[in-house]
Amino acid sequence: MKKKIFLLIISLLVSIPTFPKDKFTISLVDNILLSFDKDFRQIYGNGVFFPELKIEYLIYKNFFIYSAFGFYKNETETKKISIHSKSKHSIFSFGGGYNWKTSDKFSYKGGFGFFYTLYNGKIQNNKATDSGSGFRIDLDIIYHISKSFFAKASIGYLCAFNEINDMNNILITPGGFKSGLGLGINF
Repeated sequence: MKKKIFLLIISLLVSIPTFPKDKFTISLVDNILLSFDKDFRQIYGNGVFFPELKIEYLIYKNFFIYSAFGFYKNETETKKISIHSKSKHSIFSFGGGYNWKTSDKFSYKGGFGFFYTLYNGKIQNNKATDSGSGFRIDLDIIYHISKSFFAKASIGYLCAFNEINDMNNILITPGGFKSGLGLGINF
């Protein structure tokens, strides 16, 4: 999966000269995801790091569409009986939003979209897979370092429509409040 993302980024960067000017944005944000689901917190703790790659395309004036990919992992080992477990959530999102430019240095982005999460878990030789979906709301504060580069602070909420069954047959609700910092490029 990491190789695919890397190849996607390289192919986008190589083809930059063919893109319309200042229509694309790529950002990488390191979020912390805080769930309100007690079973989720019992498995993953109070928060998980949730890196996310987001690609936006300006479609009309200040309106944009986006696609995003993020993930979080957990590895635990039960000390008393030496059971090793791994789990990974991959989150794919798409949606749209609006960019409010307030000055040469600052702008705000608000977005609404949908997400699909894919869960993969493993305890010893037992594997579990499940999926879920929901909607997301995002608000970004953008600081333009230069014409092409920016830093951003991001907050948002991911709300799942359904619960997913983890490898211990515990129903967890993916999503929750997210907050993060990141960097990006306009081209």
